[in-house]
Amino acid sequence: MEKNKIYISVPVNAARNTLMELKKLCPNSEVFNSSKKYYSDDLVYLEKIKEGKMDEVPDIIVTIRPELLWERNYLKNLEAFDDEYKYDLDSDLESKKLLDNKWILKPIFIMPIVIFYNKEMENPPQTWESLLEPRFKGKIITTDIATPPAVLFKQFYKQALGQKGEDFVENDVEYLGLPIDVNKAVSKKEYDIGIMPLSFAMFSKDNGSAICWPKEGALHLTQVMIMKKGYNEETKKAADFLVSQKAQEMFSGGASFIPVIPNIEVPKQFKENDKALFWKDWDSFIDMAK
Repeated sequence: MEKNKIYISVPVNAARNTLMELKKLCPNSEVFNSSKKYYSDDLVYLEKIKEGKMDEVPDIIVTIRPELLWERNYLKNLEAFDDEYKYDLDSDLESKKLLDNKWILKPIFIMPIVIFYNKEMENPPQTWESLLEPRFKGKIITTDIATPPAVLFKQFYKQALGQKGEDFVENDVEYLGLPIDVNKAVSKKEYDIGIMPLSFAMFSKDNGSAICWPKEGALHLTQVMIMKKGYNEETKKAADFLVSQKAQEMFSGGASFIPVIPNIEVPKQFKENDKALFWKDWDSFIDMAK
């Protein structure tokens, strides 16, 4: 009989501990992460789903790629994925309708994306729109164009600001490497501004950089798990762990992600900025992909 497959594609600062725990909990399953850069295996599995090759799709996919989130309605209509496994959600996130109540995309945590800038800058940016000011042209860097934060960043500007936003993301921003590379580039003053996840913005080795939580709210990627219908006990154990107090505290305290279950301490910067995340509704978020 083929082994149960648990595919865990989580950001590097949470990956090692998550994989270790799941391998202990699920000894009879193949627990593995992306073999390609920038979690691009996730997109391979999305293609397998669209091709109807469900036997080549893991029993559980844990992903932060926005391309899978944008396919929520398609995945729901397939009726191949579980919508019955549920758990208590944080009431504040739920009241903002930020978390998907369809239960096809089961939320694990939210990764906020913020502006990171050199402290010596006069009149630093305060909003996402202010990045379009001519004085910042050529001075903004974010992660490689194939990474989830960059994919979301580009689509956000195209949706929010139309042609002006598209011109900005195509011509005025540098896309290079991983969040740690963006952090270094701003810390070394090679660029004035970096766009990156909060967790990596906080790892600046000097005091020469600062974080701006934009007034419109941080952009965000939701880490989700997608479970095939008829999942077995080890898949359930994996899901139970990912939404357990232990894992949620690790995601929040250890990696500055926003937990999704109740009664977990949230990252300090999230609390200090009134828990502001840029969000209208699910329809608007899905439309971002067009």
